[in-house]
This record gives sequence, C-alpha cells and structure tokens, in this order.
Amino acid sequence: MAMGRRGGGGGEQQLEMFVHTCELRSGSTHVFYERLNAMLREGVFDAWLETLCEDS
Repeated sequence: MAMGRRGGGGGEQQLEMFVHTCELRSGSTHVFYERLNAMLREGVFDAWLETLCEDS
C-alpha cells in the first residue's frame, strides 16, 4: 500500500490530534494523598525530619 493521496480527490483533511492539558478533566484524588499533602503544607513533616536529623 502506497503512502499518498487516495484517488477520488475527496479533499478530506485529518483533524488535529493535539489536546491542551487545561482541557483535560482532573480525576478525584485519594483521601490518603489529600491528608498527606495537607500535613506537608502545615510543616509537620519538615519539623519532624529536622528533629530526626539533629539526633544523628
């Protein structure tokens, strides 16, 4: 099979297949990751880790 135009000259063009990420739906997140991110934002993890590193 050759790569080229089909006979008949229909003039059809292929549609663009690019999708912007802002057009994609965002899925729901798991409760575990929501709580983990909240703890990290509050600074609880950073303080715990700094204390852990001081002891070494």
